[in-house]
Amino acid sequence: MLYLTTGIEISFDLHARDVLLIYFFAGIGLNSDLRSLLSGGIPLIILLCATIGFMFLQNITGVGVATLFNLNGAVGVLGGTTSLIGGHGTAIAWTPVYIERYGITNASEIGIACATFGLVLASLMGGPIANILIKRHKLEPKTCIQPDVGLTHADEHTKVDMYSILSAWLILNLCLTLGAAIRESLSSAGLDLPSSYVTYSGASY
Repeated sequence: MLYLTTGIEISFDLHARDVLLIYFFAGIGLNSDLRSLLSGGIPLIILLCATIGFMFLQNITGVGVATLFNLNGAVGVLGGTTSLIGGHGTAIAWTPVYIERYGITNASEIGIACATFGLVLASLMGGPIANILIKRHKLEPKTCIQPDVGLTHADEHTKVDMYSILSAWLILNLCLTLGAAIRESLSSAGLDLPSSYVTYSGASY
């Protein structure tokens, strides 16, 4: 309304958003443990294979729909795995690539819209599907156990003070520096990926 009535256009500097996204995703992976990941065993391998299969299905469907509407096939990939698997952060990180290489000027809007759609749809479908599977296989809880994910039932408490906070902050920045170095190495090898994506991915892993 402000633009239509007065001609004043308000724009936002998104540099701070990109920096905070890097810190956010790197912080999530800061406390990751490779041994815990490997302990997933066969179920983890099955989950990874199923995820990869659905990634191909998403992209094939996305490109097919984009082709039906005479759109660039890259729009289908953007609305597929990039947004539905990667989420909002990955969609935003890849936006410059879609704009510069494929000329999709509204790549950010498409990616965010598809990621939001996937998030809402998954939230609405997850509960009913789980309920159907539980009833179909007649699953019942065997024992009542305390959850051990994200919780500790030990008597001792983790001490949080300025030294632990500064230590975590130092490690986080070192990880981000490592991620930036990895990106430069990949760029030198001819693999040019979004700077923010590689940085927080490298830091997280």
